[in-house]
Parts: sequence; C-alpha cells; structure tokens
Amino acid sequence: MRALLFLLLLAATPVQADVPRTDDCALSAERSCPVEVLLPGMQLIPGDPVETAPDRLTVLAVDAASGLVAVDLSLVDGKILRKLPLDLGAGDVTAASGLIAPDGRGYALHLWQEDTDLGLLFIDAGGRPLARMQATWPQDWPQDWPQDWPQNWPLEMSLAEAIMLLGMQNVLAFDGSALQGRVYRFGLRVTASDGRLVVAELEPGTGDGDALGPYLDRRLARQIDPVGAEEVRQEGGLSAVTTWVSDGSPSRLLLRSDAGGEIAFDQRLGPERMDLAYHAARVTPDGRYLAAIRSDSSGATQSPLLLVFDAATTTLLYEAPIPEGAAARLHWLADGRIAALGDRDGAGVRVFVLDPALPD
Repeated sequence: MRALLFLLLLAATPVQADVPRTDDCALSAERSCPVEVLLPGMQLIPGDPVETAPDRLTVLAVDAASGLVAVDLSLVDGKILRKLPLDLGAGDVTAASGLIAPDGRGYALHLWQEDTDLGLLFIDAGGRPLARMQATWPQDWPQDWPQDWPQNWPLEMSLAEAIMLLGMQNVLAFDGSALQGRVYRFGLRVTASDGRLVVAELEPGTGDGDALGPYLDRRLARQIDPVGAEEVRQEGGLSAVTTWVSDGSPSRLLLRSDAGGEIAFDQRLGPERMDLAYHAARVTPDGRYLAAIRSDSSGATQSPLLLVFDAATTTLLYEAPIPEGAAARLHWLADGRIAALGDRDGAGVRVFVLDPALPD
C-alpha cells in the first residue's frame, strides 16, 4: 500500500490551491484557539509529544522549579493534568533530548553535562531511573567489542547519540521496555532493563560497505552536518524531510519514500523561495497529508505559517499564522487536529491545537 501511495505521489500533477483555508486564531486577539496552553517557567527539550491517553498530550520540558519533567496536558481545555519530575540520577544535566512511550509507560533520555555525553537513560512510568546505556565513543571501545557492532564506527557522534537520533526520527520506536526497529537490513534493540544494544542481521550482506556502521554513516551524515543538514521524520514507508538554508541553496520541503524517491513541495515558488525556511515537517500516519512550518526572512509575511498540503497533489489546503518562536515542532493528533508547540520569548512553553478540517 505504501509503495502504491508513493507511485501515485510521483505521478501526481502539482496543483496549487487557489485559496487555502486560513485560521488566524493563534495570532488574533479576537479569536482564541479551542485549545491554547502556556506553561510558564518551562522550556521544551528536543523530542516529539505523544498522545498518552484519549484527549491527553504529554511533553518533556525543563521546569525552572522541578528540573526535567513530563507534563500531561488536556486536549479538551488545555489544563495541566500532571507534572511528573524525572529522576536523572546524574548530577547537573545541561542538555537533554527524549522519547515518550505510549500510554506514558516510560521515558528514554539522551543527557549531556556541558561537553560530556552521559549516554541514554531509561526511566519508568513513575519517573524513576532504570538502566543506562553509556555514551561509548569509538576511541573508548575495547578491542573485544561484540561482533554484532562494527569496531570502526565512522560517525563523529557517540553510539547513544546515534540511537537517540534514530528514535527521534521514528526509525526506532520506544515502547517503555525497549527502543527498537529495523534500520536497513539490521534489527536494532536497546533494552530498558540493562541498556544493552543488540544488533541482528535480518538479511545477508554484500560486503564491507553494506555493514551497519558505513550504512549509518551515509544515512546520518547529512542530518548532522551543519551545512545543508536535513531534519527527517518517518511515518511507515514515507519520511517528511526539510533541509536548512545553506550557501546559496534554499530550504527544501520533501516527501521521501523508503526507496529514495522524492516529491518536492517548494518548487513552484520561484526566486522568492530563497527567503523561505521550512522545519518541523510531519506526514500523517496514512500518508495523505503533510504539515510543516514555513518562515519568511524577506518580511513578506509577518509571522511563520503552519501549512498543510495534500500529499498526492502537493495542493496547499490550510495555513495558520503562528507567533514567532511559538512553534518548534508539530504533532498530528489522532482526530486529525495538529498540535503546534514551542518556546515563546522566555515566557514558557506555548501549545496551540489547530483544526485544518481535512476530508476524512
């Protein structure tokens, strides 16, 4: 089904919607969004929110009073339902990114202390620490490193950082007991009980260049390079991709298949696209719609826009102005609405829930 969908994507004739539906509730003083939340004294950490129960959205944030917390928000009235402090057991942590398991069954965090990579920490549903996966940089690996992982690790990042990056891209899924998934021809699993990585070859290889290390080097290098880097989020067989503006190259908004085929959503904009930047792109689980945030450095628009496209035709269906800095990430809700989250001018975390009213 995914392959058929992408064939339809590639065969589609681009059609520009004449008048996309516009929703200005996030900026209008006269119109309030149905769900609008301010979390004062908090700052989001990198990682997607999760609907951990019907009408409940959970986010990870740093709270000025409590440290790193998991916050449950009501999608009905925007109220804070719970603020759970997470016990890091690691002294002063200066940076973190994280994953949330379904139903709030646990949390996986990648922690830093200044320039020291503290590795992955698994935390249970009550906020208590479980196992830790040490950072393990290549130069620290012993000669008897398990044969299921290559000794000549090619990336300039720790193993823990690579695992978390794949988790944040939804390539590896976290269920509270393990972080696992298929990467190319390999199955990867890191268990929350002991922090141990297990690598299984699911298909036979064809040579040294087909090994896990070189494959991840090719896959991740363009996502961590500060020039022309990509932001990727996978859903099934499709990935929503944005690129950074770099040396004469504009930002891009793409939908990519597992086989590497791509369809661009920014090609019709002409020279003005040099002033545009995309981020936070997300495709719906069924592959029908693509959402992204677009900002304009030319001053033609006064605020960033949340855009929603028909994935099969690239038609723009919906747009919503978003306060500057208030939308660092997007999340498709199960009912078809979109949660836009970000940090707002030092005032705390802002969350808007917008309804593009798309066809079922």
